[in-house]
Amino acid sequence: MSDMPDMNVKRNYKLDCMRNFAAFAVVLLHTSAHVLRKKGAIPADAWWVANISSALSTLGVPFFVMLSGALAFSFSREESYASYLERRSRRLLLPLSFLYHYIFTVAIFLRKSKS
Repeated sequence: MSDMPDMNVKRNYKLDCMRNFAAFAVVLLHTSAHVLRKKGAIPADAWWVANISSALSTLGVPFFVMLSGALAFSFSREESYASYLERRSRRLLLPLSFLYHYIFTVAIFLRKSKS
């Protein structure tokens, strides 16, 4: 079975809009955090604008989590659950194992450099 997307499936533009909103919100969250650290060095009204935009943009992270779940578990009705899990695990296990091996190697290196 191929990992290529099915071209007969219609694109869900609502999910695309939510993804765009979430990406914009995460960028806004990171840029406003930079301004929030300068409290006292910038005008109070600029700090408050950054504070409010930071508070509103925290919705971006949960949106990404929900979208990931919605898109990760969307499989066609014709596909069996076992074949879906096999296809997803093939795509995820190699990068995850690389990441865990990398983190484990760095942790060992840092532990040896401390002693």
